[in-house]
Amino acid sequence: MKNKLKEKYNKEYHNNLFNWFISNHLDNERSIIDFDTCFTKRGNKNMIMCDIKLKEDKVKRNTLLQYSYLANLKTNDNHHIFCYIISCKLDKEDINKFSIVTAYEIKNFKEINFNKNISNMDFYKNVFLLTSLKQIKGFFNVETHIKYRNETNLNVI
Repeated sequence: MKNKLKEKYNKEYHNNLFNWFISNHLDNERSIIDFDTCFTKRGNKNMIMCDIKLKEDKVKRNTLLQYSYLANLKTNDNHHIFCYIISCKLDKEDINKFSIVTAYEIKNFKEINFNKNISNMDFYKNVFLLTSLKQIKGFFNVETHIKYRNETNLNVI
């Protein structure tokens, strides 16, 4: 029996062809979440997972909920997972041009009070404003991530 096509492929929405394919074959009760970037380094126990958004993009509450299940986890082998929504605007023609990079750190779902009417801000543990290339490189370097974010005055909430 052939599956009916639920929706046509939309590059802006589906992000990639496989997401479109699998969402047409699964029921609507499932969430397909993909991380855009994952920073790791062999021998280092920090992992930074990011979903990249343009400044004008809206983040769905379900996306935040799914990320919160991974956020701030420590694995059995002591890896520490940090999850962020990254909002920025970059210049495709000049690698040195960028706007402020905003990093929204996602709370672990156990830290969220679901007994109240929640907003997207309730999912954010910290919000970091990165305004220089030095800050961006220090923040996303898994070796210096914790030290850098704790020692610099980047957190705005």
